[in-house]
Amino acid sequence: MPTVTPTGPLSLPFAGAADLLAATPTFQAVCGVASASLARQRIHIPNYDLDKNNNEWPVPGIIIADDDSNYQSINFNRDQSGSLTVTFCFPENELYVDDLQDQIIDFRNKLGAIQTESLKKANSPNPESTQGHGFLHITNWEKRFTPALLGPPDVKVKFLHAVFSIEWV
Repeated sequence: MPTVTPTGPLSLPFAGAADLLAATPTFQAVCGVASASLARQRIHIPNYDLDKNNNEWPVPGIIIADDDSNYQSINFNRDQSGSLTVTFCFPENELYVDDLQDQIIDFRNKLGAIQTESLKKANSPNPESTQGHGFLHITNWEKRFTPALLGPPDVKVKFLHAVFSIEWV
């Protein structure tokens, strides 16, 4: 986790998205933790350096980043909007290690639950915020890369991977 506190319109959306996703019961369950603050430790903003981490993905974890396909805007009235790239990295479900179809469906079910839970919480008060910020107002989820099981030789350890773009206002 970064040691610099995110402030202002270019950094707060990252923290807001991380806080929102950490507050979902499904992500907490995937991480094996019982609180948003513990789940938040598994979310990496504003990027994740694979080289620095010996090409090991943060499993379980989420990476929230932006790239040239994302946007952030603020106008004269200080109305803000933008998009962020959200990458999910989940461990295999041990119940389905011999069945790829069930593995992917289980992963998709978890992703769908996180989407639903985050949209329910979006733009509402965040009881764990130390700065008094509410949850980020997510208006749209868009799948960027199909949920898939990645394994050697591409990565060191098998894990489930999916990438979405979220839009916020």
